[in-house]
Amino acid sequence: MLILGVVMFFLQTIIAQGGNYMFLWFTSRGISVAARASFRLFCFALPLVSVLSITKLNDLANAVVQYLHVPYCYVFTITTAVRFVPIFAYEMSQITEAQMARGVEFDTKNPFKKIKLMMPLIVPLLVLSVRKADSCALAAEERGFYLRTRKSSYKKYTFGWRGLVLIVISAIMIALPIVVSILAPQII
Repeated sequence: MLILGVVMFFLQTIIAQGGNYMFLWFTSRGISVAARASFRLFCFALPLVSVLSITKLNDLANAVVQYLHVPYCYVFTITTAVRFVPIFAYEMSQITEAQMARGVEFDTKNPFKKIKLMMPLIVPLLVLSVRKADSCALAAEERGFYLRTRKSSYKKYTFGWRGLVLIVISAIMIALPIVVSILAPQII
């Protein structure tokens, strides 16, 4: 997230021009806008990343179905997408290694050339993803996916004081950049 925040900061300093030039393309307004945008990104993403790294996806899905009354098929779709990210990253690295064994040089510094070299890798990854999605859909259908409802969960998730504390902390982290962005123009 730190790398993403730094990239966001540099992009915002390039886009948001105004005020006095400080160094190269950095302006006073650009730095102010970039700092607020990076801070917002960090505060919005940190609770989500924390929840996804601490909580098991099955427990998170069942709790969302049980308490928020979201249909199970939607929750299953989202959790499956989250589960497939590392699998597709692994598949992409396997395809890249196979191409490197054939002599393709992916370690070029030119980003346009790197994108041009990566484009042919999309087709095998797409074929693999369609195969995996088809096999997962078939397995889910065989296990009675469409029979699952909110009441069919065997595990009950209690809401205690720790959950309340974490919700309050997450709400503060999400509200903090909003309050700062409202008050910051008045301070500067």
